[in-house]
Amino acid sequence: MYDFKGKVALVTGASHKRGFGRAIALRFAGEGADVVVSSRHRPPEHFTQEEKSEGWRGLDSVVDEVRGCGVRGLGITADITDSRQVNEMVDRAVSEFGRIDFLLANAGIMIESPIIDLKEEDWRKVLATNLDGVFYCCQAAARHMVARGGGGAIVTISSISGKVGRPNIGAYVASKFGVIGLTQVLAVELGPHNIRANAVCRVGFSPIWPTTKKHRRWPGRRG
Repeated sequence: MYDFKGKVALVTGASHKRGFGRAIALRFAGEGADVVVSSRHRPPEHFTQEEKSEGWRGLDSVVDEVRGCGVRGLGITADITDSRQVNEMVDRAVSEFGRIDFLLANAGIMIESPIIDLKEEDWRKVLATNLDGVFYCCQAAARHMVARGGGGAIVTISSISGKVGRPNIGAYVASKFGVIGLTQVLAVELGPHNIRANAVCRVGFSPIWPTTKKHRRWPGRRG
């Protein structure tokens, strides 16, 4: 459908076998783009049972699949809540592949709790990943795109919960509302540089969504 040959995509939150990041990365690779995938460090003991049984190796496995599409692949371990690591991630991607044409800011987490019981540390953890981390990634990629010229595209992952509040996920809702506002500002500011910015408001849950109600996270989207 698309011809992305010669283009480079950076996808965050891409180490889970059943994650959205992996699916996005493989779609880009299948359309001819070289792909850089990123995630926080995931020790093997944190892999799902399915991943363990199939010998899944996190980012390394995703990179192998990307390269299997006949394009270049690179995995970078980075914590997107740390702006220094984000800048180093973007710098390395540009150093290795020469450019970044597409940023898919996919990494994210969810912690479920009623507002009156929500711990401050959990509030800050969700906002740090879902909003601060998205800002750091968009800023670093946009700086490169503007300096290079030639345009580009930034896609953030929000949620239907970024448009309508839902109970027991207050921190997540706040972060996803913020992502939409941030993306709108990016679109206005970067449009003159021929850089598009769009937010995807996804519906539904990951196919490996945990069943516990106390403390839920989004596998495959943590960066």
